[in-house]
Amino acid sequence: MAHITPTGNTIIVRVDEVLDAPDALSGLTGQEITVELQPGEQAQAGQEAEFVTTARQFGDSILVQTVPVAAAPRAAVGGATPAPEDLRLSQHMADADLVVSGEVTSVRMPSQQAIAAATPPSQRFTEHRPDYQVAVVRVDSVEKGEHPAADVPVVFASSHDVAWHHAPKFHPGQKGVFVLHRTDTARSLLAAESAAAAPPQAGYVALDPEDFHPVDQVERIRQLAQGTQ
Repeated sequence: MAHITPTGNTIIVRVDEVLDAPDALSGLTGQEITVELQPGEQAQAGQEAEFVTTARQFGDSILVQTVPVAAAPRAAVGGATPAPEDLRLSQHMADADLVVSGEVTSVRMPSQQAIAAATPPSQRFTEHRPDYQVAVVRVDSVEKGEHPAADVPVVFASSHDVAWHHAPKFHPGQKGVFVLHRTDTARSLLAAESAAAAPPQAGYVALDPEDFHPVDQVERIRQLAQGTQ
C-alpha cells in the first residue's frame, strides 16, 4: 500500500496462514500486507504473531488494523466466534491423520543409515538438519483417526537450529496430546530401522508447534476434534 503514510504503528506482515476471513480475503497466504497496530502495540522484524484485524483499505494490497484484545472475539459457548488460537488448532487437526492422548515411554536415535534412507539428497548436507529421533507414545485414547495398536512411533526433530527451534521435543514420561501427520519421510525412516516395509499406518511426524499440547489441554482438544471428524 505505497500511498499509505507510515507511522510508528505501521508494519508490513507476510501472511503465513489465514485463520478466519471472508471468502474474498481468504487467499492472502504468502502475500505481504500493511498492518496498523493499536497505540502501545509493538512488533519487531522477524517476529511471528497472530493478528486479529479489521480491513481498512484496499488497493495494490490491503491495509488492516488490529483489534484491541478486549474486543477480539473469543470462543465461549455455542454460536460464538472461536478464538484465533482455536481456529488455528481446529484447522491443524483437520489436516492431521491421527490425534492421540498418551505418554512418551521411550526415545531413540535412528541409525545414520535409516536417516540417510529417509532424507532426500538435497537435504543431507544442510546446516538446518532436523536430527530426527523417534518417540514411542503409549496411547491412552484416540481423539481422531484409527490406531488399534497400544503404541505409536512418532518422528520428531531434536535439533535446536533456528529452523526447528519451535518443533516439539519429546522425552520419556511426557504426557499430552499428539497431533500427528503421516509422511513418506517418517515411513521410510521407520522401515529402514526395521529393514522391512513399514506398515501403512506407520510413519507419523510431529514437527509443528501445534503438534503437541500438554495433558491439561485434552478436553479442549477433544471438543475441537469433534468438528474435524
